[in-house]
Amino acid sequence: MFTQAVIDRPWKFDDKFKVLFTVIGLVDLNQEPDAVRPIRDMKSKQMGCLCCVSGHLECNVDIERCGYVPGENIPLNFELCNNSSSQVTLVDCPYREGYVGSGSLKMDYKLVKAKLVENVVYIARHGWSEHSKMDSRVVAQVESTEFVEPGDVQKWFGKFLPIPAVAPTLKTCGIIRADYQLVIKAVPDGCCTKSLKMFFPILIGNVPLRVVYQHAAPPVQPAIVPTAPEVAGGAVPSAPGLGLPAYHDLPPPSYEEAIFGGGSTKDETDDEHTGGPTQFAPRYPTYRFLSNTPTAPVQ
Repeated sequence: MFTQAVIDRPWKFDDKFKVLFTVIGLVDLNQEPDAVRPIRDMKSKQMGCLCCVSGHLECNVDIERCGYVPGENIPLNFELCNNSSSQVTLVDCPYREGYVGSGSLKMDYKLVKAKLVENVVYIARHGWSEHSKMDSRVVAQVESTEFVEPGDVQKWFGKFLPIPAVAPTLKTCGIIRADYQLVIKAVPDGCCTKSLKMFFPILIGNVPLRVVYQHAAPPVQPAIVPTAPEVAGGAVPSAPGLGLPAYHDLPPPSYEEAIFGGGSTKDETDDEHTGGPTQFAPRYPTYRFLSNTPTAPVQ
């Protein structure tokens, strides 16, 4: 969004100056029951087909909770059981937009990726009809090259998926929805076996769980918060206060540029008399102090 100031100059071109800013909704994980819900699931996939069955792959996932904020790490706790006759390698990739694979795999290997995907749905309504379009992009992936021999189990513990500066989950808007998924995908070799895929919803907020930041953050000295001045003339404010809960022990976040960057600020009304930045990237609250501390168990 932006605000624009215009200097009206009679008999001359008006001077304009534009300033852009970021507007995001508040998603307090302490107010979201699903944020503390653990992720536990198991899925297996038969390898081969018909008379060429060579066993199956099995993946067991156990992640402590669904809710995180930018700056946190998602602990990737899962086991890959290779009950087949083929060797498996775990391969995943650094986070980047639009990245889909490694490009250096041998054909007799299998590909396993864990990634965080952002799904944004745009909704247009006209009368009784509704149309939607969804854009998906990868916001984070991790990397490893560890072999799993036939009959072995690969325990993937102690690895973390860092959450970069992204917008929070958006569920309350009628024209735009945004959510996140943790995707675990195992791609076996051969043409007769489909990939093993597991999808888990991840809730991205901008106020971390109290039990997490109290465990991770250093003590914060209470600050004196000035009260707002009274409205002159006893007028009633046009909008009520948000009534946000106070988190005096929560260290302030940094505001980091969105991982996907920004774009041009120019539109069809701009000309040589329009001042202000020509590029803009939104900034989102990011809690880096949570990234270097093991996550706390959520009761």
